[in-house]
Amino acid sequence: MTLHHLLGCAFLADRNIEEGSTAEIYIQKVIKASNRAKDMVGRILAFSRKALQVCISVDIFKVVVEALDMLRISAPSSIKIEKDLQDLEPGQYVRLRLSG
Repeated sequence: MTLHHLLGCAFLADRNIEEGSTAEIYIQKVIKASNRAKDMVGRILAFSRKALQVCISVDIFKVVVEALDMLRISAPSSIKIEKDLQDLEPGQYVRLRLSG
């Protein structure tokens, strides 16, 4: 089964499950995780393509949040990931604390 099929089945299951049920919560988690996986695969494919690279400005906080989301997916559930992103002045750093 491909990711596309998994997402399609989850959408169909979500339409046929009672609203507010435990099953609906789990199906929503499957849909959310599948969408994250789809985005990650898209980024990997875009990165692997041989194309002209252009430099652009990037919101570092958004990059850090996305990286933390991917880390949460791949890290064991026994590891607690906390983020402390504040409005920092340029030159300051973002403090991330991983505790397990």
